[in-house]
Amino acid sequence: MRDGTKWSLTTLWLLASLTALFVPIFVPSTRGPAALFQDTIGIATMLMYALAFPLSLIGVPLLYVAEIVLGIDPQSIGGRYLNLFVVFLLGAVQWFWIVPRLVTRRSGPVELTSAAVPELNAPLPNSFFDEEFHTPVERVIREK
Repeated sequence: MRDGTKWSLTTLWLLASLTALFVPIFVPSTRGPAALFQDTIGIATMLMYALAFPLSLIGVPLLYVAEIVLGIDPQSIGGRYLNLFVVFLLGAVQWFWIVPRLVTRRSGPVELTSAAVPELNAPLPNSFFDEEFHTPVERVIREK
């Protein structure tokens, strides 16, 4: 993957994730079936689960482990913030540690040179490009 694309994807993931992580702190949540779109922490949690998928599925059992070990109710506001933070960490580990190592291990660095692909050096048949891939206009300009 090119560096520009990698940087853009990293920036977009971090921007969306940090927004989902910090918006529920400043925007109050309303719970209940009539206030589905006013439950900001619920929407942020759904967004984080989508951004951290498939490793975010581990977050569901961790909710109940936190309830047993720490005594935190997963339906309380503290439990929901803890869940949101844990899913953020799982997504960060997945996209910035696990996936880059799997991708580089499978594909390995590949460099294409013109010596490796002889067709790159040959002029195109019936083309107006010359051996140096100049157009006729470029050839006229270079002759001056």
